[in-house]
Amino acid sequence: MLFKPKTAQTEQKLVQREMLFPGLTLTFWHSKRTWLERQTMEGFVLRFCYEGTVSCRRKNGRFLFLHPGQMAIVYQEDKELVCFPQEWTRGFDIVMDWGRFKAFLKTSLAMELETPALFFQDNSCLLELEQAAIQMMQGLFLAEKKLAQHKLEMLALLSMLEKSKVSSEQPPCFSLDTVQRTWNVAKALRKDVAEEKLLEPLAESYGIGLSTLKNCFRQMYGQTMYVYRRAWRMEEAKRLLETTDLPISAVAQEVGYENFGKFSAAFFSCVGQLPHHYRKNFN
Repeated sequence: MLFKPKTAQTEQKLVQREMLFPGLTLTFWHSKRTWLERQTMEGFVLRFCYEGTVSCRRKNGRFLFLHPGQMAIVYQEDKELVCFPQEWTRGFDIVMDWGRFKAFLKTSLAMELETPALFFQDNSCLLELEQAAIQMMQGLFLAEKKLAQHKLEMLALLSMLEKSKVSSEQPPCFSLDTVQRTWNVAKALRKDVAEEKLLEPLAESYGIGLSTLKNCFRQMYGQTMYVYRRAWRMEEAKRLLETTDLPISAVAQEVGYENFGKFSAAFFSCVGQLPHHYRKNFN
């Protein structure tokens, strides 16, 4: 086992559940980089990613990853192992007992909703959404909202989802073993930022093919290993500029740049300011 999932007790700190209607629960989740083993809730589940990346597990045990603005049907198991690979991930699950929810709409609100065709899917898969639906889901995170407003927005959203369908272009999926190994490669990339790390030997040391590693890494982290590594170097550079009086040339060396010009260009590309401007503005 290359990782230890978080416990159910930890899960309570990651999620906020709102029962909007009988048979329909909206579960917001927010997590720093972690694995989480969760008891699945009864019903049909739609998962939306607002920020970061989050996994959905398919019937064959392989993982697909959602990026910002994407929604998927989530295959239900007795327990679900969820991967949050990035520093900060936010999104929500819509959990529905469709029969109960539909009966409530009919008896209490005199509303009739057809069962969306996508509800008949029996595996996790990415959905094709209209832009209006994406914008409405993103709007759930933009401000504090009252329960009544969430209820109104959810009814409008469900009418939009009636027209949604499974995307014809599904993302690549990866085994648990590949995801675990890629997770540990990312951990290695975050360490010893001054040290040169060649990708092929790194992949070999973690027992994963370089091509598979590159593909899985991009799905999990939304960027290449080079860009990921550079971002971590710049985060360390920012810390040194903020908390030490080291000359900028020394800061560059501390994060693995012998060439001051290349360091300044990389810092500007990531942060939007040159190193000396960043230090001056911070102070």
